[in-house]
Amino acid sequence: MSLSRAREVFYERPVDIIAKKFAVALLVTFLVLSLAMIIDGKQANAYPSRSPDGIKCTPCHTDGRTGKKVTQTKATTTTKTTKTTKTTKTTTIKTVKSKQPAPAETKISIAFEVPGKKTINLNAYGVKDEVLVPVRTIAEALNARVTNWDSAKKAVEIAHYSGTHFLLPAGKIVGNTAYVSAKDLADKLGADFDGKTFSMKGKEASVMAQWAKGNPHDISSWGVITTDSPVNRDTCIACHDGQGFANEKTKRADLPEESRNKPNSIDCSACHSDRGRQISTSGKTPVLANGYQVLSAGKGALCITCHNGRKTPVASPKPDSNPAPHRGMQADILFGFGGYSFGLDFPTSPHGANPDTCVGCHMASRGTAKNHTFKIEDATAACGSCHPGLKTINRPALGDYDGDKVIEGIQDEVRGLIALLEKAIEEAVPTGHMHESHGQVYFVDKTDETKMVNVAPEIYWAAWNLIAVENDGSYGIHNPAYVVSLLQKTYKQVTGKNVPNATLR
Repeated sequence: MSLSRAREVFYERPVDIIAKKFAVALLVTFLVLSLAMIIDGKQANAYPSRSPDGIKCTPCHTDGRTGKKVTQTKATTTTKTTKTTKTTKTTTIKTVKSKQPAPAETKISIAFEVPGKKTINLNAYGVKDEVLVPVRTIAEALNARVTNWDSAKKAVEIAHYSGTHFLLPAGKIVGNTAYVSAKDLADKLGADFDGKTFSMKGKEASVMAQWAKGNPHDISSWGVITTDSPVNRDTCIACHDGQGFANEKTKRADLPEESRNKPNSIDCSACHSDRGRQISTSGKTPVLANGYQVLSAGKGALCITCHNGRKTPVASPKPDSNPAPHRGMQADILFGFGGYSFGLDFPTSPHGANPDTCVGCHMASRGTAKNHTFKIEDATAACGSCHPGLKTINRPALGDYDGDKVIEGIQDEVRGLIALLEKAIEEAVPTGHMHESHGQVYFVDKTDETKMVNVAPEIYWAAWNLIAVENDGSYGIHNPAYVVSLLQKTYKQVTGKNVPNATLR
């Protein structure tokens, strides 16, 4: 090979050298750019997510690559670390479990048919499959009363006049009105509820309607009330004031503040108080003012606690204080011991053996409700279980007890005997006449009532027996045998002879 050819092989031309250098430069540039792109990609993934517009950092709110909301079902804590060539940044994201939506609630109207009245529409609420109704309005129309609120259980205590008490949870409270399940309330109070038509119908006459007819226990029937009325006198308020009874107080100053400065009816809050409930369910009265305690009176123990004579005739010929029988002599006459005996024996009727005594007759049920007029308006309902076919409480007497030669009803015969005894007492005290006032019975001069007239012991006790029978108010029905015999034998003590032409007991 010639020298010239060798140079051609081993020594390149300047143009070739430049080309090779350019190619190497391109290759190096390519490699550097590729490495840079790889590094940049890794760093990009280390940055917090960006929102879809690529400007604002929103790692706590969206996924920067999709723009969708981040949804997590459990509370978690996620830590992301942002690395740069200069600093390290830590971002903490905390998500909270989302709350369940409240159940759907709708306002509805309930058609409530009150027994004896027109149908009324009540605002109610529908929550899920429950209908919630105002408890107080419906309870009072169906012979019940809201008596307490259990704040711990968020429940309403309701007393039904049949004597039952129960709690119902409040599903909703609006202002001072509690709403309870319509179905549960209807079941407890003996009503019908139709969840399809949103209607409720009571099955019995309202106790409130009975009360509205006029009731001797209601303050509206007491006439003029003065400072000297029993409801305003200490000691007397224990029975004559409803809150005096409920709180077992004898002084008005000791009553709760809201009841202290006004007379209070002997109403639901008295008889259905804790004290009233305890006496009624136990069947036992407290020890009464006359020293007696009735142990087996059933629910009537509640009535007997106040409807009793408070005093017992003493064995002395005539007490100096001239006491009179208490106005509420019903229990004494019922059990046959309220009158002065003159040392004699008296028969008695079986009415005192009624398991619930007073309640058994005076509160005979009307449907599922107890009679709250306390008057025996339906003799069949009140007396029929023992006296089949009886249409009136003034049932025929077994004889002519007053000697007028006509056998009448028991009450008519007793009224006749009362008239005979009154006349006999008047004839025995020609210069005076009988007075009863403030727990005393005495005789005053006919011409000057400021002068007292002394009378013989048998006249005083005759007046006692007469007043005892009148204050009982049943005219012999509570205890026919005892009352007829007491009046007839008292008449004999005054006149010295039997009731003329009478059938004697």
